[in-house]
Amino acid sequence: MADELVAAVTARLLALAPELVRGGARASWADLDRETLLLTQGVVNVLTEAFRLAVENQSEAHVAELLENHLDTDVCLQDSTVIDNG
Repeated sequence: MADELVAAVTARLLALAPELVRGGARASWADLDRETLLLTQGVVNVLTEAFRLAVENQSEAHVAELLENHLDTDVCLQDSTVIDNG
């Protein structure tokens, strides 16, 4: 799954920044290394932020559900505070 995400994000970044895919010869191997490093860091940043947001958006509901099952009671989360409704 990670391979597919990296490939998809890389393709999307390259589509949004066509200057990264220059036709013709590069000035040097150092330029290729620099561009590869920049693109790699961009992909890592995009996927890291997307994962962080997904976890942040989904974790509150899942944590409440897990606590309900573990404590065998109703739990409500408000403002990141656990409120025991039982």
